Amino acid sequence: MKPFDAENYTISVRKEVVEGEVLFVARVAELPDVCEFADSANDAWELAKDTIETAHDLCLKEGIPFPDPKVFRDELVSVSGRVTLRMPKTLHAKLTEKAEEEDVSLNQFIVSALSMNYGQYQASKGLMDELKSMVQSFRDGVDKYHTAFMFREILQYTHAEQSKWIGHSGRPSF
Repeated sequence: MKPFDAENYTISVRKEVVEGEVLFVARVAELPDVCEFADSANDAWELAKDTIETAHDLCLKEGIPFPDPKVFRDELVSVSGRVTLRMPKTLHAKLTEKAEEEDVSLNQFIVSALSMNYGQYQASKGLMDELKSMVQSFRDGVDKYHTAFMFREILQYTHAEQSKWIGHSGRPSF
């Protein structure tokens, strides 16, 4: 087993206004619930790295599976990392304004926004999978209950029919 290295995880840091204060916020793509705040980008990155290490150690101790870092597959070798986007001028202007407010490049702002949105998508996808599993468990429980109920009804019906054929003496009454 190779040693754990939190630096293998996808950490993004960007400047944001949080409760009226300008802070750097670090997020981890593989762990959508991780969000660390600091006065500098480096401090936010270090806090996120420390959170990854602490969460990993805790999960290991408790026997809880921990997400693996994203692995860049061979297919990604053919991808340049460059995308040309066409968007409405109004959206372009709004994104440029927000990037200037956060004192980052437009490219950095868009990449951060896409990363954050994708992380939220992954988290909601995980929740939907969990919800589907819970619904299936509920359905299985309902099916078991329904089967038991039907079995009870059949037994009661069978008992009632037997009572018609067998009198109180225990002999068939024809």
